[in-house]
Amino acid sequence: MDKPTDKTPADIARLSKTLAMDQVEEAANEAWKEYMYDRIWDAACVIEFLTTDDVVQRYRDALDNVKPDTHDWRALGPVMRNAAKLGYIERTEYFRKSTDGARRHHAPLQIWRSLIFGGKKHAHEG
Repeated sequence: MDKPTDKTPADIARLSKTLAMDQVEEAANEAWKEYMYDRIWDAACVIEFLTTDDVVQRYRDALDNVKPDTHDWRALGPVMRNAAKLGYIERTEYFRKSTDGARRHHAPLQIWRSLIFGGKKHAHEG
């Protein structure tokens, strides 16, 4: 007989999302991830509230001759999460529509608050 689980459907969905994010991040090109951390830093220095659209735009606008790429751009989500752990940004409770809705199937975008906006070089600076 199966034992009842104490996990709710929401718990299972969160775990599934976390596992999927970890998997896509693990498979992403390391050079691309490092490049994207720099794009997040660049955006967070000048934009107080940002989304992945802002980061992607900085990638597209970069004048580098050769930009690293990755096979699955969904890895940007975990890279943003890690940038938060590094103290660049923090998650807010807010979302907005993507400017590139078709690419994201019109899913809402997480809004992040910069912790380095306006010249702060560390999240703990006032």
